This record gives sequence, C-alpha cells and structure tokens, in this order.
Amino acid sequence: AENQSQPSLRPDQLQELSRLAARIEQFYGGPRDVEWAFADGQFYILQARPITTTTAAELEKVRREEMERVP
Repeated sequence: AENQSQPSLRPDQLQELSRLAARIEQFYGGPRDVEWAFADGQFYILQARPITTTTAAELEKVRREEMERVP
C-alpha cells in the first residue's frame, strides 16, 4: 500500500518511453495504442495498433497533454 502512490518509472525512463512513442507515431503517421513492457532495464514494444475508440481531435488533445507531462 505504501508504494501505490510512487511512480513505477524514473523521469529518464519516462523520457525514453516518450521518445519511443513519438517514433512509433511518426512511423505509422498517427497515434497508436501501444502495448509495452519493461524488463532487464530495457523497454520492449509488444504491439502498436490504431486507436479506434475516439475522434482525431480527442486523440490530438490527449497526445499533447501527455507530451506536456513528460519532464
């Protein structure tokens, strides 16, 4: 219970994950629902698929908000 409010990733790891997400978005030409794992000090991209449950405007708003939160 004491660890529930603690981040799972360090700021540098969040930056790395953010860069990976940006590369995936650039590769596919738009936002993706990305499933990832972290093991042995490395990120692994398990899959990236189109997001089908929201509008383009909603996706862009969420993407911008998330990018602003990364240190």
